[in-house]
Amino acid sequence: MRRIGGRRFALVALLVALATGTRADVSEPSGDARIDVRAWLDAYRAADEAGRERLRQRWAAAEGTCATLLRRCHPADRAAVEALLADLWRQGRLSPGDRAAIVRIAVTPRIVERDGGDAVRGHRELVLRAERRFPFPPETWLEWSYDIAVGGRPLRVDPAGGNSCDWEGAGPLDIGSFGGSGHPGTPAAQALIEVREVVAGKVAWRHTWEVGPTRLSPLPPGR
Repeated sequence: MRRIGGRRFALVALLVALATGTRADVSEPSGDARIDVRAWLDAYRAADEAGRERLRQRWAAAEGTCATLLRRCHPADRAAVEALLADLWRQGRLSPGDRAAIVRIAVTPRIVERDGGDAVRGHRELVLRAERRFPFPPETWLEWSYDIAVGGRPLRVDPAGGNSCDWEGAGPLDIGSFGGSGHPGTPAAQALIEVREVVAGKVAWRHTWEVGPTRLSPLPPGR
């Protein structure tokens, strides 16, 4: 049987106390022991709504944001953590900072070059694709602006304009495109993206990605 160290035992006892509302009977563990994600999940599942709120507050106080559950959990617990956070997002119980952190952690944008039929004329078609490694709930409305460039042109985005849609679901989501001629050889493409959430007419949070440079496939000069 595996023995539980003193600090970890104290943390588990604290989680149970938070879940059951007996927090005053348990002292804060000393040292730099971190909360065990699986123990936290077990306590969360067993708690009533008030206990769950206390557990969320304890995690956020220790880790800065509930989104770090995604980074700290064991792979076997990833689906449970995702389902929990997605449900909290759906219920409106995640702070703007939590929602922004989930997007930062669980979304990776990249530049994808499509196979086009106009290659003989020196035409390229690029897609800006967001890979979502999180099951965003329905009504996850986000806005974003982007700029894609081939070569060394400076990138600029309009922070007030752009696109919007419901980011519900997981997997690839195409959020931008670029097409044009005059880029033969194997140039590099880069992109700048600003994503934001607007609540009641105000920006709740924003995040910027710099994508690339991504080396493109060889292309002959256009005829």
